[in-house]
Amino acid sequence: MAGGRASSNVAALALVLILAGAGLGACSKGNSVTAYSGDAGTRAALSQNIASLTEVIRSNPNDAGALNVRGTAYGGAGQYDAALQDFTAALQINPSFHQALSNRGLVHLKLGQLPEAEGDFSAALALAPDYGPAHIGRGNVYRLQKQYALALADYDRAIELNATDAQAHHNRALVYQAQGLHDYALGDFGTAINLDPGSAETYHGRALSHVALNNLEKAMSDVDSALKVNPRYAQAWATRGALLERGGDLQGAYAAYQRALETQSDNAIARSGVERIGRQIPGITASFGFG
Repeated sequence: MAGGRASSNVAALALVLILAGAGLGACSKGNSVTAYSGDAGTRAALSQNIASLTEVIRSNPNDAGALNVRGTAYGGAGQYDAALQDFTAALQINPSFHQALSNRGLVHLKLGQLPEAEGDFSAALALAPDYGPAHIGRGNVYRLQKQYALALADYDRAIELNATDAQAHHNRALVYQAQGLHDYALGDFGTAINLDPGSAETYHGRALSHVALNNLEKAMSDVDSALKVNPRYAQAWATRGALLERGGDLQGAYAAYQRALETQSDNAIARSGVERIGRQIPGITASFGFG
């Protein structure tokens, strides 16, 4: 293949994968009261906690702390309306409860209610200027609004307060990535991985910056690390498929795209990859046992 064409293909792949990274950014670390997900055992534990906390609140309905904790449990179980009600009730009892304000901001952020989230995080910081989670939360709001200077200021402050906060480093890397500052992004992703080597999202985020810098082998290594942490990470499978397709391994790419679709049926990159390779290799669907 001619060098110019190869460079063009790499540039196109980088653009595709960086656009895919927008999805990662929207769901970045630190956008949750707890994990907002989990296996059946985690969900069962949350339900048990909610039941126990409900008994405590029945006995003492003015216990703002219990309402805040139950709100967090509701958030972890994905019951966002109930979480908002509990945080609001806690704040009616104690308007200076900055943790409840920050937690309510996280739920608003999860629901895409950015003005409400920004208001809660800012109110929490007015009460407690050194509360790191609120800086990270508000930074996430600013990042999603593409107010990158404001986002960086909040992440920088969170890191000043706690240099070992993997979330802050990860999310600051996303801002650098969005600005095309991939060397800076790699530095923060690397720090976040050192602090929390069990984050599939961070490995995948670093892979996207490696792609942008044409470090394709390093990108594949990071994608594989992400999938080792979370074998059902659809976006990482889609990125793996794009990298394999770029390298000419169409069958491997097709299999990777299919793995992505098994977990996320509406994954646009995987769907377009399957359709594209299907046109190039007639009958590949049957050979892989799909369809």
